[in-house]
Amino acid sequence: MHEKKHSLSVRKIFPLLFSGMIAVCIAVLIALFSRSVSSQIQSNVQQDTERQIDSLSVSLEREIQSMSELVNQVYYQIMKASDGTQATFDVPLQNFYQQHDEQLVGMALYLTTGETLWSTDQEYIRASERADIVEQPWFQTAEQTIEQISFGDPKLVCSGGQLVRAITVSRYVEFTRNGQTEAGILRLDFSEENFLSVLNHYKSTASDYCYVLDANNTI
Repeated sequence: MHEKKHSLSVRKIFPLLFSGMIAVCIAVLIALFSRSVSSQIQSNVQQDTERQIDSLSVSLEREIQSMSELVNQVYYQIMKASDGTQATFDVPLQNFYQQHDEQLVGMALYLTTGETLWSTDQEYIRASERADIVEQPWFQTAEQTIEQISFGDPKLVCSGGQLVRAITVSRYVEFTRNGQTEAGILRLDFSEENFLSVLNHYKSTASDYCYVLDANNTI
């Protein structure tokens, strides 16, 4: 009788133990599968983010390269190609500005003394002359780095009777005027919207976003 009770207890306990073991195995498999899926999702997100950042970097480099090419185009194809007389500069520079008015909000040419030789309009000249041009960072940097193009911080500039945010790009230039070699600073103000349109292609999420820093870690 005792042996029968023992046998019945084993028959009852074994299925329970077996079911418990199966449940534990299933739980472990589910946990491992969830961890694997989560890890794969994180890996995919990281890869997508890296690809997006790489694409954004290339787009920014192209935009900066385009801005630099326009500055050099003015210098080498207009200023270097003329004798530097005031009459010669006016028309080609104004035509250039009108051809690229979707990118540019203003242009100017200064002597290294700060005197304005040419600008896109009189209002732009007056707005420039109200500031101490030779003390501006973009002016000083261009004067000190002769063979390089300098990029200034975004700021408000006066254009067409309105204040618009622009990125000032400048470079040191040499040209002939009235038979004499002159040195000056060429300034092109690019609309900030062109630059921001590139950044807006980056799809920010709740946990990440995009911003650009300068050499001083300023956003």
